[in-house]
Amino acid sequence: FFMEYQAIRALLVGVCTNQREAEELEKSLCELERLLDTAGGVCFAKVIQNMDKPNPRTLIGSGKVEEIAALCADNEVELVVFDEELAPSQIRNLVSEATGLKIDKLMSGEQGGEQQIASRISYNEIDVLLYFRDTRPMNPHIAVENELLRMCDLYNVPVATNIATAEVIITALERGDLDWRELLKPHHTAGK
Repeated sequence: FFMEYQAIRALLVGVCTNQREAEELEKSLCELERLLDTAGGVCFAKVIQNMDKPNPRTLIGSGKVEEIAALCADNEVELVVFDEELAPSQIRNLVSEATGLKIDKLMSGEQGGEQQIASRISYNEIDVLLYFRDTRPMNPHIAVENELLRMCDLYNVPVATNIATAEVIITALERGDLDWRELLKPHHTAGK
């Protein structure tokens, strides 16, 4: 059995502000492109957002989010790489704006976020869980993560802990392959 390798197509995104010169940004994007090439990917395009200061909500402007989403959809781009580290809230906002998905904000793990997710799973309020967890060998949260995965098994909630599985689950959602979950959801009535 032999499969032909296809390089991952990526879009590189950078922000040019008053404090950051265009030349410095170009160097940063070139370095990202070399790293991508080393990892076996290929740069489809570079997108640069010019603005006075980064948008704290999404780093880039909403028009640029739409442009990036369209570029990805129209050109089979599988990966978007920003030249700056994004906060979890910025990632949530970018994904929500680009896909139209409603993403609820929960507490961080240390403050009970996993327990919030587990509770929603037990009440059948979650259809799919994309849970990208800490992969370090000495992960201090492994017991909590295992309990969350056990809850998904117990309540038949499809779960992805890596990008490859997430892609499979999202594709299944788009095709309607997970509609069977509606049959398993208990219908709660008042007073019971």
